Amino acid sequence: MTNHGVPAESPPAILELRDGRKHFGGTPALRGVSFDVRPGEIHALVGENGAGKSTLVGILSGVVQPDAGQVRLDGQPVRFAEPLDARRSGIHLVHQELALLAESTVVENVFLGSELAGRWGFLDWSEMRRRTAAVLSSLGARIDPERRVASLSVAERQMVEIARALIADSRVLILDEPTAPLSPLEAQQLFNVLRRLRAEGKAIVYISHRLEEILAIADRVTVLKDGELVGSWPVSGLTTDDLVRRMVGRPIEDLFPERHQILRSGEPILEIVDLVDPPRVLGVSLSIGPGEIVGLAGLEGHGQDEILACLAGERAPSRGQLRANGRPVPWGSTVRMLAHGIAFVPEDRKTKGLLLERSTLWNVTLPSLRYLSFLGWVRSQLERTFAEHAVQAVDVRGSLDAPVHALSGGNQQKVVLAKWLATRSRILLLNQPTRGVDVGAKAEIYALLRRFADGGGAVLLTSRELVELLGLCDRILVVRRGRIAAELPSTATEEEVMAVATTGEAA
Repeated sequence: MTNHGVPAESPPAILELRDGRKHFGGTPALRGVSFDVRPGEIHALVGENGAGKSTLVGILSGVVQPDAGQVRLDGQPVRFAEPLDARRSGIHLVHQELALLAESTVVENVFLGSELAGRWGFLDWSEMRRRTAAVLSSLGARIDPERRVASLSVAERQMVEIARALIADSRVLILDEPTAPLSPLEAQQLFNVLRRLRAEGKAIVYISHRLEEILAIADRVTVLKDGELVGSWPVSGLTTDDLVRRMVGRPIEDLFPERHQILRSGEPILEIVDLVDPPRVLGVSLSIGPGEIVGLAGLEGHGQDEILACLAGERAPSRGQLRANGRPVPWGSTVRMLAHGIAFVPEDRKTKGLLLERSTLWNVTLPSLRYLSFLGWVRSQLERTFAEHAVQAVDVRGSLDAPVHALSGGNQQKVVLAKWLATRSRILLLNQPTRGVDVGAKAEIYALLRRFADGGGAVLLTSRELVELLGLCDRILVVRRGRIAAELPSTATEEEVMAVATTGEAA
């Protein structure tokens, strides 16, 4: 991996926070943190959920008012009373939840709040379309300015957000978990854009839980922990293990629970024979025994997602046999799959896994209401006791009655797990089980999955993080062009997995 590193003669900071402090109620969120970003630099900000990252960038972008400390722009003290003040000063925050108007066009979003007027006072849509097309082209994005945002992919929407920043002549771009919903190819395209903006002198603050990305794209990295500054370092020479140690105080291999020897005997708990679901799945057979965690690895678009979707009842394949817990199961219907003990944790927990405006209690008990009701009436005390036990089992931190959107990403993911584990399903399917989750919460989720398997369950998962698959799984099934190309042991290397995924043959 190559990155520029911070030159010996670094330019002065364009944006800086000095001794920033912030409390929410009686809880300290930021304790005397200093941070800066320079022109022509990508400065990464990392830390577990609750470390203070969102508070820090909130202060820099006018979303949060500090209790103490000073924000400086070009060396001069400034005060941003609201986000609009920061945007007018050239600071643009791209949230993880992209703030675009879905029913409006690309050009309407790009120029929102900064529309151009023509000679007679009317909006100059022709010039705005021309400038929108030009800036999108400069980003390598082939997007029609007249398209509705609702029709765009997540990656395309991010390009629209960045185009908004460039049209407004922003000098500082703050990106919060920009690659969380992206495929590896889309992430690389984003990195190319960011490198180009860095070369043009833009200052970029980059927040991510994916430490490999930090090493690939950033020049400097700052680590926060419990609202305090751990330190800032040039990325050159750092490893993922270095970052993990600074964030959580332990090496990366300690994040994964100990594997126990599995005696494969008796009937598989999950078995697929000749699964076909064109065009992505073209003949997949696999079996998983009780106590096993099995990973599906492979390049994006080769069938991993579709295999899980068929097993979850979200897709009806054209051919194939399925057995669960020793019994044949017809394909199709998520309700049917759940009745046969198959639970599914989807990739996008915020749209498919949770109802964010409802409480943790409501989300956790929803699939189990038939067990908590009598003559059509939910027994409220039984429901609460059930939910309390479910969240305690996975250590969800937060009120049962608060809306789920108030929880951190790690706790939201644990609510999804609590919901399905409470159904007493014996087969657990997971797509990107730790997407958008910090390092500490990842370790907790890994331990939960291992505990589930040790209790006689079977786990089948896919992840874009090879380190996760190799550290957690007992076996890796490499999917290539809709088929299982190879089965690899947990002792395999990333290079061996990628060799099979790309060529079909082991290195």
